[in-house]
Amino acid sequence: ETFKQFVKDKEWAFTVFNNGSSPELIKAIDERCAAHGLMCIKVENPDHSNPNFACAYPIQWSWKNYLQYNSGITVFLDSDMFLLKPFSFVERLGDKDIIALKQKRGHVPYISTNLVILNTLNLPEKDQMDWYCDNVEGQACDVGGRLYPWLVKHKDNLKIEAVKYSGDVGTH
Repeated sequence: ETFKQFVKDKEWAFTVFNNGSSPELIKAIDERCAAHGLMCIKVENPDHSNPNFACAYPIQWSWKNYLQYNSGITVFLDSDMFLLKPFSFVERLGDKDIIALKQKRGHVPYISTNLVILNTLNLPEKDQMDWYCDNVEGQACDVGGRLYPWLVKHKDNLKIEAVKYSGDVGTH
């Protein structure tokens, strides 16, 4: 409901990638989405035993199957994050390719998937973007850690704004 109230952009769609961990939860999410007129796409996640994998899998799956083909702005937003005031993703992104919460393990900086705003039109080699968690160069990285090689490869061609806190996104 906060998106309907606060998103200033004229064209947008809110899509739920349903990664429920049980048939009952999947059904409840489907019903809630239907009641609010939201597109809901079921993600077949084979393993919910590891919380990092349970989070990473639907992000990677949605990226590979849907989101990398988007011809505009794509936003990842954790289910416990919401808007508090009018906001334009288009205006905030401006001429940047990515705005995201920064994350770092040791010497490995990467993008936290809690909040990511992407201009998919400008991203090179989108099919190479890997949102999984993993051990990267000896560092135990959270979800999004395997983006590090892609970020390093394209660092000179991307305009990225790394924000420290989710509230920083709305302060510009």
